[in-house]
Amino acid sequence: NLKIATKYPHSTETFFRHKGLKVTLLKLYGAIELAPITGLADMICDLTATGQTLKENNLEILETIYSSTAQLIANPVSLRLHHKTINQIISKIKKDQ
Repeated sequence: NLKIATKYPHSTETFFRHKGLKVTLLKLYGAIELAPITGLADMICDLTATGQTLKENNLEILETIYSSTAQLIANPVSLRLHHKTINQIISKIKKDQ
C-alpha cells in the first residue's frame, strides 16, 4: 500500500476508495509536504493555493480532488446596521486584488 500523508483523512480516504485504491493514511499536522522528503509517506493530499510550497519541495500536483472558493458573507441585519463599514471592507479587498 502507498502511504499518503494528509491533514484531511476523511476526504482523502473517500477519494481513494472511489478510485478503488487501497492506501494507508497518515494524519499529520503542519508542513506535510515534508513527509515524502523524510520518507514518512509516498505522497501527500493537501490544500494548495499557488503551488509554490510544492515546487520548493520538488513536488507536483497529480490530481485535483476538490476546487473551492472563499466567500465573504454578512447576515442581513448586520449588512443594514453596518453597511458603511462592510462596504469599506469590500472596497479594501477589491483594491488589494
